[in-house]
Amino acid sequence: MNDFNEKFLYHIWDQQHLKSELTLESGKTIKVLFSGHWNRGAGADFKNAILEIDGVNIQGDVEIHINTYDWNAHNHQDDANFNQVVLHVVYENKTSQQYTIKENGDLSEILKINDKLSEEIQKFLETENNLHFTEHEKYCPVFSIQNEWIPRLLTEYGMERFYRKIKRFKAELSFSSFDQLLYQGIFESLGYTNNKFPFYQLATQVPYVKIRQMIAEGYQKMDILSLWLHTSDLINLLPSGVKTVFSNDLNESFITHKYDVSDMNFDWNLFRIRPVNHPVLRLVQVLDFIYDSVDIGLTRHILKLFSFEKDKLSVISFRRRAQLFLSKQSLKDFDTRLGSSRIDMILINIIIPIIYIYSQKMEYEDLASYCIFLYKEFPGLSENTISNTMKKYLTEDIEQFIHTKAVNQQGLIQIYQTYCVNHLCDSCKNHLDAIKIKVNEE
Repeated sequence: MNDFNEKFLYHIWDQQHLKSELTLESGKTIKVLFSGHWNRGAGADFKNAILEIDGVNIQGDVEIHINTYDWNAHNHQDDANFNQVVLHVVYENKTSQQYTIKENGDLSEILKINDKLSEEIQKFLETENNLHFTEHEKYCPVFSIQNEWIPRLLTEYGMERFYRKIKRFKAELSFSSFDQLLYQGIFESLGYTNNKFPFYQLATQVPYVKIRQMIAEGYQKMDILSLWLHTSDLINLLPSGVKTVFSNDLNESFITHKYDVSDMNFDWNLFRIRPVNHPVLRLVQVLDFIYDSVDIGLTRHILKLFSFEKDKLSVISFRRRAQLFLSKQSLKDFDTRLGSSRIDMILINIIIPIIYIYSQKMEYEDLASYCIFLYKEFPGLSENTISNTMKKYLTEDIEQFIHTKAVNQQGLIQIYQTYCVNHLCDSCKNHLDAIKIKVNEE
C-alpha cells in the first residue's frame, strides 16, 4: 500500500471516489446517499451521513481509518462520542472482523475500500511515488493558459455541484420534512466552515416543528432566541453587545419556561472570528425570518420569493426580494442584519436546490425551470478560501470570467475538491479533453 494519511481518505470519502457497487465486510450491499458533514471537531470524521444498507436507509456517523485496528489504537472503543457511528470505513482490513464494536456494545458495519476505489484515484495511487509538487508551483495545465473550453468546463462542474447538493438534500428528506430541511440548511449556512456542524446540531436539537408549536402557544421572539442560546450553550458565549441589551430577558425567559435543554456537546469555534460573524449574532439575524414563517410554514414562506409573473422572472428581481426578505430584523435597541453576501450564499447553496427538489416532487415544471435559470444566471458571489487559493493558477481573463456568475465559482469549487486538493492534474486535463471530443462529435 502507498504511504498516505487519513486526510486523503477523507477526501476519497467526501467526494465519493469509489466504485458504484459497494459491499460491506458483512456481505451486505451499501449505497452512499450522503457522505455526511465533514467534522473537524471532536467525535467521528463525518456526521449524519445517510446510507442505504440492504435496501434500508439509515442515518449516522462515519469514522475513517487506514486500518481496522486503528479503531482500538485510537481508543474509540472506550469513547461514547463514537456511539453514533454506523459505518467504519477502512483502507485495509487485515483482520477477520465483519463489524466494529462501539463503547455501548453495539456493532458498526465495516467498509473496506482499497479494492473499491474509482479508476482515477487508483491510477493516482499507482503513480504517486513518481509525482513531485512544490509549494511554489504556479502552473496548471488547464487554468494557467487561455483556453476557450474553460467556460464549458466550469459550467459542467458547476451543475455537477448543484446536482450533488440535490442528491444530499433528497437523502436528508427521507428523515425530514421540507420545512425542517430548509431550516437546518439555513442554520448550517450561518456557520461558515468552522461552525457549520454546531449550527446543524442546534437545528436538529430545536427542530422547526418545535418552534411552530411554541409560537402557537404564545411564545415570543425572545423566548425562541433564549431556547436556541441555552440549548447550544451560546448563552455562556454572548458577545458584549448582546449581553448588555438582552442578557436579563434571555435568562428570565429560561427561568420562566424551564426549557428542557439537552447535554449535547456543541464545539463552537470562535478563534479569530469577526464580530459580525459571531454565532449569537447570526441567530439574532435570522430570528425574524424564522418567526414570521410559522403561520404558513417555512417552505410556503420561502416560496413567496419565487412568485413572479413570467415576464418579470429576472435574477435581479429575485435577488432584491430575497435581500429584503432575509435581512429583516426588528428586535428593539439592537440592529444587526444578514449581509447581502451571506444571503446570496444561502440562496445558492440551500434555498434554490431545495426548492428545486420541492418543484420536482410537486411536478411544478415552471418552478423547476426557474430554479435552474436562477442557479445558472445568478451573479458572482464573494471570494472564499478556495477561490483565493486558486487565484495563482488563473489567467486574468479566466479569473474575471469565473467571478461573473455563481455557477462558474461553484464549478471552480467542484474542480478544486475533485482534482486540485490532491494534485489529480492529469485526471482534470483528461476530463477537459473528453469535453472537447464530445462537443466536436455533436
